[in-house]
Amino acid sequence: MMDEKETLRASTAQHFEWSIRALAQSTDVQLSLFPDFVCKADELALDYEERWGNFREELGESLTSEQLDSISALDKHLRAMSGLQNEKFWTDESMVNDPEWRLVRELALRVVAVMGWSSEPPPPGRSIYIGPNGRA
Repeated sequence: MMDEKETLRASTAQHFEWSIRALAQSTDVQLSLFPDFVCKADELALDYEERWGNFREELGESLTSEQLDSISALDKHLRAMSGLQNEKFWTDESMVNDPEWRLVRELALRVVAVMGWSSEPPPPGRSIYIGPNGRA
């Protein structure tokens, strides 16, 4: 039986995996993972950023150099797309049409491969969103 710390580490690893698998999906799957009232591109990136930070802190030492290199390449690309000067990348239309998002998916697929994870979509409904009018 796992103790509390092991349970937390397993949960951290699972959520990080799901965030990468979400980034690796086709556009239609990515768009279906989130409710229509959120900025889906932002949600994908924010989920990854939070999960990577937690994973790196809790389990980062367990990564091989190949795994770390693949995650770093994805991280570097997403960071290069960030900032006010790059707001054009953070729309549903950009997710569908922009080559930067195709590269995000390719880099995420590489992470999936080197980590030995399934390339299936992550389970839906992993987050709670507050919509317009304060309803989830």
